[in-house]
Amino acid sequence: MNRIHLLPEHVANQIAAGEVIERPASVLKELLENALDAGATQIDVQIGAGGRSLVSVTDNGCGMSKDDALLCLERHATSKLRDSDDLDRIASYGFRGEAIPSIASVSRFRLRTCEPGALAGTEIVIDGGKLRDVRETGLAPGTQIEVRSLFFNLPARRKFLRTEATESAHLRHVMLLAGLARPDAGFTLTFDEQPPQRWMPGEDLRRRLISIFGPEWIELTVPVDASTGGLRLRGFIGKPGVSRAARQEELFFINQRPVENRTLHFGLLEGYHNSLMKGRYPVAILFLEMDPAGVDVNIHPAKREVRFHDDFTVRHFIVKTVQEALRDFSGAPAAKFTFDQPPNVAAVYDRRSNPPFPTNRPEDSATGEAATPSPSTPILQKREADDGHRPPLQAEIPETARAPLHLETEAEEIAQQPTLALPEETLPQKSVPRPEQLITNRLGLRITGCIANLYIVAESPEGLVLIDQHAAHERVLFEQMLRRMSLQNPASQQLLFPVTLEFLPREADFLSAQVETLQQAGVGITPFGPGSFLVDALPAMVKARDVAGFIRTIVADLQQEGGETRKGRRLSEEVVAKTVCRHAVKANDALKPAEWDQLLHDLLACELPYTCPHGRPTMIQLSLAELEKKFGRVQ
Repeated sequence: MNRIHLLPEHVANQIAAGEVIERPASVLKELLENALDAGATQIDVQIGAGGRSLVSVTDNGCGMSKDDALLCLERHATSKLRDSDDLDRIASYGFRGEAIPSIASVSRFRLRTCEPGALAGTEIVIDGGKLRDVRETGLAPGTQIEVRSLFFNLPARRKFLRTEATESAHLRHVMLLAGLARPDAGFTLTFDEQPPQRWMPGEDLRRRLISIFGPEWIELTVPVDASTGGLRLRGFIGKPGVSRAARQEELFFINQRPVENRTLHFGLLEGYHNSLMKGRYPVAILFLEMDPAGVDVNIHPAKREVRFHDDFTVRHFIVKTVQEALRDFSGAPAAKFTFDQPPNVAAVYDRRSNPPFPTNRPEDSATGEAATPSPSTPILQKREADDGHRPPLQAEIPETARAPLHLETEAEEIAQQPTLALPEETLPQKSVPRPEQLITNRLGLRITGCIANLYIVAESPEGLVLIDQHAAHERVLFEQMLRRMSLQNPASQQLLFPVTLEFLPREADFLSAQVETLQQAGVGITPFGPGSFLVDALPAMVKARDVAGFIRTIVADLQQEGGETRKGRRLSEEVVAKTVCRHAVKANDALKPAEWDQLLHDLLACELPYTCPHGRPTMIQLSLAELEKKFGRVQ
């Protein structure tokens, strides 16, 4: 008996569905692409239970005859390719002929379609890949496809679907990409019984972006439009200083198809060069138009990953265009790169980690690490990254201001540690001590000055003490924030004017699950409609000059921790450490003598005052014996 045999057609379709249909968002993507390929100018989408119970797409495209409607249910049946030569110049969204039969094999599927001028339309009902009914129906020209009970016949696949909110976020993201790719088409999206979201037909890209993100988003961007050698790049990129902690707002389209490609990401990043801080990513929605023969979209069934036949030219075009757009905005000359001497894409991160004109010390970053210096380390040796004096870019938008050094003194802290707490009324209110005046604290350390606006110099009975003002302030803020979180008594500052923030669908879904977590940290944030959140309070240590930047950064930190979105979890110490690092005083921040004294007292009140949250020392002591030995007084 033969051991090898052909699989039944419905089994083969279910296997193919495993590659094409991963979740409800995959179904929506394929149906939207078919509708756009059919010439639709209005597409209405209805979702039930996050796509588990219903994904319905209705369009006003060209429709199909009865024979074509039946044929489209066969594998590799398509109207978009004729022969192998067409694979070299694909201009449509779909072309593989796998989506419809794959979807029909794992759902309760109904297709209704009608050609313009036809007396009647066609309705086809399929249940798990089995044809149940074919009949005439009344329908306006176009096509309607209903996909119900997705994966009902594959319990293992259905079990791995995420929560309704998560699947809904993925569906919104697919709609977002389709709406951006085709601003000329109208879209309506309805979830269950919620009010529909509408994008009107006939819009240009700018108007569509305003419809989706609002006018505030446009104001933070620079328009891009350049052409050369058969390539055209258009869209919008963030102004210098506008950045994100992750790549969620880097969206690329090639010939109106949303794609993922490393060449595009690296080209954009290299175009910004030193206009971005280390670890930050641009905001960009860019459309690349080129000869379809120059890009291969047939490398994955989902058709999101693409390859260029000439990466070199595409990358340099992206770099040059982004640089010129930023130069035109700021009025400063852009760095010059020539095609015969190309910049190294792999070196982008090397330059970002070791910039030629750094603005902050590596240790001041939230992820920075530094080895604890040994006692023999020269104390006054200038750190490598402290000698940068890059002027700020024009129109640079500050990310977040540093925290105020004078924090409120809690009554319980004063009671528990009366020798260390420095009440605010003891600080000079009107007159500020002159720099040459010496400030004495209660533990025997006498502050004598500051070196390079970074190291506070103090005298102790044992010798000389140097305090890193950034590391010290990090430790103070870190312990204060953890203590208040443990007491469920976050210190917040109310905003004079609440701020409304818009997020992409997947980010909004993640943030919805983190509202309680952020509230425990002192952030007053509540949902305010689909993808929108209202912020009316921030932690006491944060200045409110860039509310959006603070919220987006802390959300990105939470996302980088990984794991499923879950409600009620506390901020990890790693996220707290990153947050306080951004708001602590920095190198070159000139403090007043009274602030030196306050900082030292707050530091010595900490449980672990000798290291910052990243493990670096906050203070180093040179004993009298070491000093005498260095000056040759003792052998």
